[in-house]
Amino acid sequence: MQPRRKAGAVLAKRLTLPAMRIRTQIILPFLLLMLILGVIGTYLTTSLVAGSLESRIADQLVQAENAALDAAVKLQGRQVAAIRLVANTEGVDQAVRAGDAARLRQLIVPLEVNNRLGTVMIFDASGKTILEVTQPDTTNPNGLVFKSGTDLATEALVQPVLKGQYDALGDKYIGYLGAPATALAAAGPVMLGDRVVGGVLVQSSLADVLTEMQSKSEAQVALLDGNGSLLASTLAGVKGELIDEHLRSYLALASPGRAATRTLTIGNQAYEFQVTNFYLRQH
Repeated sequence: MQPRRKAGAVLAKRLTLPAMRIRTQIILPFLLLMLILGVIGTYLTTSLVAGSLESRIADQLVQAENAALDAAVKLQGRQVAAIRLVANTEGVDQAVRAGDAARLRQLIVPLEVNNRLGTVMIFDASGKTILEVTQPDTTNPNGLVFKSGTDLATEALVQPVLKGQYDALGDKYIGYLGAPATALAAAGPVMLGDRVVGGVLVQSSLADVLTEMQSKSEAQVALLDGNGSLLASTLAGVKGELIDEHLRSYLALASPGRAATRTLTIGNQAYEFQVTNFYLRQH
């Protein structure tokens, strides 16, 4: 009979082991609930932070794009203003018709020194430069460099000037200079009466253009040609084409101000690019 009492005792212990205290029964569900809420909260917080970060990056890209384009527009405006200043200076028309480089030098140098016009090229009716003035160091007025004899007749933005053409935007033209492009330039005619006797071209190197756009936008900037090939960039290591055929087609149909984003890896670093059309010679 003794073994049966032991078996009953063991059985009684086995039946009472799973029993939990009332306090444990109350606390455990709350702990589980808090754990579930914590996981959900962490997920939501992470999602919100990630979404907020993406939104902030997108906003920064839009602001940088607007600032860069605004800087380029202002640069083009300064170039056109410089052409007007030079072409309308008294005596320039006569000196251009006569091909008088010495007289042009007397007239243009003060304008270059006082207004920092950039590289100024005065050309005759055939497109050959009579005088070229460059100020490599804007802080040194005595460091001007003079040249002549460059043939600009084949440049796309000079040809309509030589032909006396004009349209709804006027008689001054803006475009890339050189093949491959090395500068952003504006060109306009020098008139003697109603006749084109030559013209003025003002240019800024692409490096200077990008530096100004980068300074205003506080972002890396790349310029592409109409086919999407890279012209110049402030970001080292950028090579080849930055846009594919799909993006090229989108930009071809996009209205002014529309842009597309694309993530590219350059030098083992991912960059978010905001790609938009870069307009030359606009109102």
